[in-house]
Amino acid sequence: DLDALDLLLVENVGNLVCPAEFDTGAHDRVMVYSLTEGEEKPLKYPVMFRACEVVLVNKVDL
Repeated sequence: DLDALDLLLVENVGNLVCPAEFDTGAHDRVMVYSLTEGEEKPLKYPVMFRACEVVLVNKVDL
C-alpha cells in the first residue's frame, strides 16, 4: 500500500545520462556527486545536473 508511505526513494543506477532522460515518476530528483570522479562531470552531463533539484556533494574532505 503505497498510500501509507510518506517517503519513497527510487535509486536509478548507471551512467549520468540515462536517469535524467527518463521519467521515474519522482517528485524531486537528488544526485550524489563525488568530487573525486572529476570536475568535468557537470560539463559532460549538463542534463543530469539541470534536472536535479538537489545535488549532494560527496567526499568534500579529500
